[in-house]
Amino acid sequence: MNKIILAIDDDELMLAFYQSILAEFGTVRTALNLAEARRQIDGVDLILLDFYLEDDQGLFQQIVPELKKAAPVLLCSGIQDERVSGIGSALGVAGYWNKRAGHDKLLALVKTVLDKE
Repeated sequence: MNKIILAIDDDELMLAFYQSILAEFGTVRTALNLAEARRQIDGVDLILLDFYLEDDQGLFQQIVPELKKAAPVLLCSGIQDERVSGIGSALGVAGYWNKRAGHDKLLALVKTVLDKE
């Protein structure tokens, strides 16, 4: 598979994790904030979006519709709060991955979304 995935997360370790674990799908671009993401969004097949971006707090409901114009969005979060997945569902994200779940769940979710495209 030769897809382009954009991972947006304010944690550099998570971005390195995404680059490593998702490399089997193709190219993984990374962005620490929304400004960086906007510069790299052209041509992406999938976007992974951290629910809590330090620099972009409170903008989530504006961010998701904007990003969805470019590619399907997978919401990622490290907190155990069912409201997060509910908010994502209400905004029409393609899926939700809790960062505390195994990476095999992330791989399966990414594969499912990319196979639909």
